[in-house]
Amino acid sequence: MNKLFLSCIILINFAWILIYAELQYPADVSYLVSDLKYSQEHGLKICEVQHGALSALSGDLYVSGEDGAISPKIADFFTFFPIKKWAAGLLYPPLQRSLAVKEWQIVPSVKILLQDSTFLECAKVHSVDPCCITSYAGIVYADLDIVGNFDYYRKLCPGILFLNAATFPYWNDKYKMNALFDYNDELKQYKADWRIYPKKYDVSLSQQIQQEMPGELYVIKPRKESLANGVIVVANKDLDTVLQMILEPIATLEKHPDKKYAYWWKNRDDSFLIEKYYTSDYVCFSAPLSGNMSCATEYQYDATMRIACIMHYDGGRMRYHSLGGFWKLPAKSLQEQGTLNEQRISCCKPPFYTAVDSQLLKEVNTHIERAMLLLYEIMLSSR
Repeated sequence: MNKLFLSCIILINFAWILIYAELQYPADVSYLVSDLKYSQEHGLKICEVQHGALSALSGDLYVSGEDGAISPKIADFFTFFPIKKWAAGLLYPPLQRSLAVKEWQIVPSVKILLQDSTFLECAKVHSVDPCCITSYAGIVYADLDIVGNFDYYRKLCPGILFLNAATFPYWNDKYKMNALFDYNDELKQYKADWRIYPKKYDVSLSQQIQQEMPGELYVIKPRKESLANGVIVVANKDLDTVLQMILEPIATLEKHPDKKYAYWWKNRDDSFLIEKYYTSDYVCFSAPLSGNMSCATEYQYDATMRIACIMHYDGGRMRYHSLGGFWKLPAKSLQEQGTLNEQRISCCKPPFYTAVDSQLLKEVNTHIERAMLLLYEIMLSSR
């Protein structure tokens, strides 16, 4: 009986080892940026998750000065891995300077990197344990140069760990990234409610959207744009009018005074995204940042928080590494006269940025860490 029990235990342990082995993923380091709303009423609501290379960090420069706080933290993170490091192609200048200080080799392109004898020697050395970062001979950061043909470079350079590999399948497509949130019920609760629809106007479309996703305000987004191009905030009562305007554009739309509307004249996607609008707890100032004074005693901004992080998988463990964040403010406060776009969409230029209270940032990070780990595991398992 004892032998039978022992045999069962051995078999169970062996099966667990096999399952655990199957769950091992290749080592990965990915730099991501999240835009989110945060309030006591709704908690964390993630609007977008983007690749770091596609995300502007001018707010970090404005709030922290010089090269900001985020780029130096990225460079500091990689000092934990004592292997050779290269950065190739067009990089965000503050990040390039920060990496250079930490002795990364900076080259203009991957094409030039492939002519470097030291790199080629490292590239041909196969990793002993592909799940362990330090088993690789070197690290390369070259998003823009390799994203279109990543499998080719991965096979060509087995000894190199290319950054952001787990996230490349979702490069510059909001739909593909959003769809990951539907894989897990817990993860889904952190995402702002959203849907994708064919880019074809129908008189019943507005009603369908409001039935499927009731809300007072909505955000219309193109699938493959950044920097808020084509993003429109619309009230439910105006949704049908706006949908007809952008989905059946006439020539005058190209000259619309709001460039976010004018954008839709040239959009050629076959579908578009729409999400329910959530507010953040307001960020308040004693005077409007636009300089246009009025009789209000307090100026409230419905801001969006931008959080940067590094997700990494090493030796069988996933980790979230916070890099900090900042508030992005719309061009006008809620007390000023303006359109919904002016009052709700981030302006993305100085002085419309401000620091996040340290205690609030810590609170937000406790929630977004959980969300990003769930999201990252889906990315890893899909490779």
